[in-house]
Amino acid sequence: MRIESEIHRVGADDTHLHTSPTITVGGGSITFNALGSTSVDPGNISYGDSNAIGSGGMIPVGTTFDLQVNQTTPSVGIATASATLSGTITTTSSTVRLVFSTTTFTIGGATYTIDQPLNGIAIVSPASNTGLTTIQGAADTVVPEPATWLMLTLGFLPAARYVPNRSRALSSNAQGG
Repeated sequence: MRIESEIHRVGADDTHLHTSPTITVGGGSITFNALGSTSVDPGNISYGDSNAIGSGGMIPVGTTFDLQVNQTTPSVGIATASATLSGTITTTSSTVRLVFSTTTFTIGGATYTIDQPLNGIAIVSPASNTGLTTIQGAADTVVPEPATWLMLTLGFLPAARYVPNRSRALSSNAQGG
């Protein structure tokens, strides 16, 4: 599968998609870094990360956050997972949580999930993990990619050719010849 993530600017005042939108809070900021175009295998994936810097401040309740996933293979499609972001962040602590309203979405035959604890994804302070928080999840597909179908088809051709020859040989042996 091949996907690309984009993140809507945090807040209701900007509806444009950005690959690295930043929200400034007090004396600090949180920048969200989307995943560039990349191939992913079914299993665990990263949708992007956030990086908190500075002395921090309070993020008001109801601040919006949209994660958009653009899938280009095995089929083309787009899905958006909406979330809210709120809490207080300082240089050494954070109560900021990113809470998605839905953590599962499907594009074509691929199902994506976002790993989210019950109280949301904790956005860490600059003192923890250098301020880096990753939005993780999983991808699962039940629809094989076109290349997989081609390999399966080509793999069965020799077997299909062998079956009629084998039955003719058995028939010939049974008739004594």
